[in-house]
Amino acid sequence: MKLSILPNGNLEVSITDEDPEDILSNMRGDDWTRMFEEQIGNGYEIVCPEDIGALTCAPIVSDDVVYHDDGKREVLGRVWWFPNYQVEDPAETLAARGKVVFQYAGKASVS
Repeated sequence: MKLSILPNGNLEVSITDEDPEDILSNMRGDDWTRMFEEQIGNGYEIVCPEDIGALTCAPIVSDDVVYHDDGKREVLGRVWWFPNYQVEDPAETLAARGKVVFQYAGKASVS
């Protein structure tokens, strides 16, 4: 997978040289987070809505999450989300179209 920040700030996840059918079969019925497996720990993290005070169950990712000694996570970076999550599976869209776009939600507030 390749992650690219678009000129409008949105985050595009796209298939690179892998076979789209293999990706579709590996993701179908699975967790949307699989598309970020290679990027976790390499600059991107899955964000829980409660980490940023979001009132949604939408998929959310950030490019800067800090883990504190007490186990708490703090989101410091840019945040992207998938607002159409109730009717569209981002993993299915990625497999079907070769790319999926997460909407830029802004930079997390530092408390």
